[in-house]
Amino acid sequence: MRKALIYVVCLVLVSCGGGGSSSGSPTGQETPVILNLGGPGDVNDYLPLTPGNYWHYRGQSNLLSSYHSSVATLENGIFNGSTASVLLELNTYDDGAQVRHFLTEDGNGIANLSSDSLADFLSPQATAYWEYRFPLQTGSQFVQLDRTNINLDTDLDDDFINERFDIVATVRVQTLGPMTVAAGRFNDVYQIQRDAQMSLLLSFDQSRVSASLTEQVWLAPGIGWIKRSLSLTIDGETETQTEELDAFQVEGVAMGMQILSADFNAAQFEQTNASIYSYTTDTDQAQLIALAQPDTDAILAPYFPDVCLIAPGGLNANQPRFCVVEPINHRIVFAVNASTPAQYRLAIAEMPTGGNPISEGTANNPMTLPADILTAGQVETRATSFYQATGLITGTQEISLLGLESNSVAQLHVFSDNTYSQELDCTLRDQLNICSLPNRDAVYFSVTSGPLNRDGAHYLLLVSQPLQ
Repeated sequence: MRKALIYVVCLVLVSCGGGGSSSGSPTGQETPVILNLGGPGDVNDYLPLTPGNYWHYRGQSNLLSSYHSSVATLENGIFNGSTASVLLELNTYDDGAQVRHFLTEDGNGIANLSSDSLADFLSPQATAYWEYRFPLQTGSQFVQLDRTNINLDTDLDDDFINERFDIVATVRVQTLGPMTVAAGRFNDVYQIQRDAQMSLLLSFDQSRVSASLTEQVWLAPGIGWIKRSLSLTIDGETETQTEELDAFQVEGVAMGMQILSADFNAAQFEQTNASIYSYTTDTDQAQLIALAQPDTDAILAPYFPDVCLIAPGGLNANQPRFCVVEPINHRIVFAVNASTPAQYRLAIAEMPTGGNPISEGTANNPMTLPADILTAGQVETRATSFYQATGLITGTQEISLLGLESNSVAQLHVFSDNTYSQELDCTLRDQLNICSLPNRDAVYFSVTSGPLNRDGAHYLLLVSQPLQ
């Protein structure tokens, strides 16, 4: 039950906080949402909702668990016939959810119209509420929510009756001053606090369970949310979580991340311990990220979206050097993490799509591949495609067969020379999809399709040279 209550409170109270406008004490009555009235607006742009903005946070809970979360503004959407800003949150306060919020802004504030979460039972039952009220100024406050008898849409006490709850939330602007977080130092930061009380009625015995929440957010001009914290108490038990901005791309300005363009394919990088990358794609087709030739324990960590898709060929979260992700609004964000300074190569390419594959190259005339670039390949059913890469930097070469389509079968075979007659142990012994060859300036390999693979196979190939 406790887990369900935590989820309910966090769902009802969208994590991006609130602002204030009226001075003095809240009246105890929820501030109604009446839009398109004249007002001062968001002076100094504390809440930039321009499509394409992105914030990344490091999170920590009092349970000693660490995590990552993301917030992004998507292209504007339509809600109930009106244009709305769309705010997407991933794993806020480590809830594992991906939720879009539909917000609308006018001169008096930013109102939350709804959420597209499948578990959002509140939106159909209640009207919009204010997330922020303008102008932001120290001491201003308002009643954000004052709702009673809301259907929880969940039966917590197994009597086949959904529980109901009451909730009251107030928002107060507290301080204005400088603040330093992982992403840098910011001036004129507002601290905004929201306090909420929830009372849940258990239908079986008519007893009540109480929960209280305190959330604080810190807003920097022109940047937005730079830090937020949550403290949730249920029946005397408290959980706390804090999220701190460590990278962002807001209004065309980036900090704490490297921006990779849509034509990026391969490059060599050096890092201290963690590097974050933002990559813009031409489409929203799934992309394969390859981390090649790391000289330490470097691994990939997907942030936006925040999971690797399970795919054939071992491309899943258990092999973090290769990751397949589906872009969100043509963007992916990922990190390379390592316990010590690392050098590595990165390559990104769109996952191969269908069509009737044909074999490429022959043993006498193999197809030549460029080094360090993910290259699409294909092979017919019960056939072999032959490849080579020559003129390489002398050293350890890494050959990878990646990105196999679903239900496809293909195997990598690496040979000692251009006769394609002697297969090397790295593929003959273990049938690996990655093979490393020391002290080489050229590589020769083939890809064969399995005898039961009636449609052949499409895939990606990567020949990665040693680091310089």
